[in-house]
Amino acid sequence: MPNKPSSLQVTNPVQPACSTSQQQINSKTPTLSAIVSDPDGTLVAPHFQVYTKSGTTETEVWNSTTLAAQASGTRAQATVAPGKLVENTGYSSYFWRATSVDTGGRWSGWSVSCEFKVDITPPGKPTVTAVGSGAGIEAVYEPDVERGGVGLLGKFTLKSPNDYDVKFVEYWFTGETPTLASVTPGSSLEIPHDPKGSGPMTLHAKARDGAGNWSAPFDYTFDVASPVEDVIWKLDENNGSSAADSGPKDAGPLGVTGAGWVAGPHQLFGSRDDDWALSFDGVNDAAISGGPVLDTSKSFTVSAHVLLNKSTRGQGDYTALSQDGLTQSAFRLGYRSNCGNGTDCWSFGMPDTSAGTSVTAATSSAEVTDGQWVHLVGEHDATAKTVRLWVCEVGTPDQSATGEPIGSAPIARGGAAWQSPGAFAVGRGQTAGAGATWWPGQIDNVRLFSGQITDAAKLRRLCKGAEIEDFGEGVAAFNAIDPTVSEQ
Repeated sequence: MPNKPSSLQVTNPVQPACSTSQQQINSKTPTLSAIVSDPDGTLVAPHFQVYTKSGTTETEVWNSTTLAAQASGTRAQATVAPGKLVENTGYSSYFWRATSVDTGGRWSGWSVSCEFKVDITPPGKPTVTAVGSGAGIEAVYEPDVERGGVGLLGKFTLKSPNDYDVKFVEYWFTGETPTLASVTPGSSLEIPHDPKGSGPMTLHAKARDGAGNWSAPFDYTFDVASPVEDVIWKLDENNGSSAADSGPKDAGPLGVTGAGWVAGPHQLFGSRDDDWALSFDGVNDAAISGGPVLDTSKSFTVSAHVLLNKSTRGQGDYTALSQDGLTQSAFRLGYRSNCGNGTDCWSFGMPDTSAGTSVTAATSSAEVTDGQWVHLVGEHDATAKTVRLWVCEVGTPDQSATGEPIGSAPIARGGAAWQSPGAFAVGRGQTAGAGATWWPGQIDNVRLFSGQITDAAKLRRLCKGAEIEDFGEGVAAFNAIDPTVSEQ
């Protein structure tokens, strides 16, 4: 007499080995399988049956008939014929079992029965809403509106549908790997998100029930804002010893010492007659804030239009923008005379520690030319622990440049960022607690940001001089429309 079939399992769609508990299957034509065997090792012919029952009454729904004999100890299988099963409703279920016959016609008897329910209806969609307040929240990313910014943490509530059999939700942000989470009907998850770039972003979510049916996706689209200037020193006063801040942060004026007022690049290029800049002698001229403006332990961006006259001062390093620490600048945006291989370069650097001498710097391969305007942008990404430099050559009114921003690769810093307690400085850096690397040349349009600038259009607008002001028509450096930003 053959053994009763064992190790019963639905293999398509794949289910765990059956037990006395009900399984949910998202197919009307499942494949049933079991191991058939005979103590004598002879061939065994399997037979499968699906039935319903009410009390002690069993009603056959489908049977495979006795199949071809196969070797003892192998897994037999049969697929339920189409049109035999319907989707179960309420508490109704199907049961299935198997038996076998040996070559002598002896019957094994029925195996244990396995219960299953056909469920091919997907659950409802999950929903997503922005969390409006709470610990660590820096931005509320409402749907289809520009909010927050790069590096500004937001959170979302993902709520599973109320379908009784929902088991999982899967969610992912555009370009990221999906996350699968166990849930109960109507339960909620809180999902943090720290945007790495600006522009439209979508949080996708869908639900899965116990039968493996997936809901349609719920797409929550929001727009991560490009960084907005916190501080703007236009340097358009053209007289006096103070330069006003016109940005929303109200960082206060810069106190101008020694530096003189000259025509700025807008004026020189024939775009705006009231554009002025500060000219520094490279000896002791500077424009200084009344205290720290940037939190240098966090992500930030600094930018300015600069013109260098290094020939008037000889070889050396020169700093256009910085913020004082206890003894040295927390960052320096400007010029280095030796960047390796005997070449000079534009540079944005930060010391690895507040007291150490090691500096991590991003540099540009763009040629440094005396007497020509360029736009410099230095980025510090506190999350990635990197610095980066963008250089956009503007040129002169007689020989304008292409106005194409060129970005360095992000350079990993060697230490944790630290908050500098000193003043923001235009026209110098700081070494050993004193002013140093004084700028010989001109500086205009100083802008400071929270977050990083990674948007090509934003970089191009900054190179053109401002968010709301364009340079004159016909000047190549200020009117390039190709949004491509090269990187090297």
